[in-house]
Formats: sequence, structure tokens, C-alpha cells
Amino acid sequence: MAAKRVAILVDEMYQVLEVWYPYYRFIEAGLEVNLVAAEAKKQYHSKEGYPCVSGIAAGEANADDYNCMVVPGGFAPDFMRRDADVIKFANDMVNNL
Repeated sequence: MAAKRVAILVDEMYQVLEVWYPYYRFIEAGLEVNLVAAEAKKQYHSKEGYPCVSGIAAGEANADDYNCMVVPGGFAPDFMRRDADVIKFANDMVNNL
């Protein structure tokens, strides 16, 4: 697999399987995975209440450092689109293709 670093975006009400399944599969493949959110070191909860702690804030993340981005479903994208730093990071990832 060519990708070496993966950003998984997280926010409140994320879809559990769309965060944790890719997270562990990427790690098993030997990739570095970061949970990126509006705020670093903050706990976000899935639709079912499962916690997830972000590792880095989108405002501090550099899109050039990542080879892949995962945007999970649930209601999380609705929360993500409200944060300018998350939007900028996502746009930077897409524009770096």
C-alpha cells in the first residue's frame, strides 16, 4: 500500500464502524493513523455513545503530511462542516491530489 499516513476525521455522533474498522485495518497494514477533529485531545461520542479522543486539531494538521483521509458518516459530517479549520483541512487534502 502506497499510503503511509491516514487522517480520520471525527466529531460528535460519528458512525462507529466507519471510524474504528478503518482505523484498525490501517494500523494492521502498518500505516500511521491520526484522529483529526476541530479540537485536539477532546472526547467525541458516536451515535451509540462510544468515545473517541482526537489526536490532533484540524487547524494544526498539515494536509501535506497525509496520504489519505477518511470522513465517516453518521451525523459527524454535519458537525464537521461547521468548523472552518476542518473545512480547510479537508479542502487542502482534496486539492493536494
